[in-house]
Amino acid sequence: IFGIAPPNIDYNYTVNMNSTSNSNVSGNIVGSHDRAPNHEIALYIPESGFGELIYTSGNEGFNNLFPEPISPDRNFNVTF
Repeated sequence: IFGIAPPNIDYNYTVNMNSTSNSNVSGNIVGSHDRAPNHEIALYIPESGFGELIYTSGNEGFNNLFPEPISPDRNFNVTF
């Protein structure tokens, strides 16, 4: 389909978390990803009852899999 090799799905993120108990969790996720396909980040702590969808981003078209500068990455910064 792409003529050579298919492009990679690239993503990069850093997570900082704080917890005073299993159910009291806070933090920050900073990162970037291709604008395709859909991307989701969820946080789940086993046996704590804590589970949360932290970040979602929809597919903006598979042509966004090509590297920058053709297709710039989507940057995000999420606090939870």
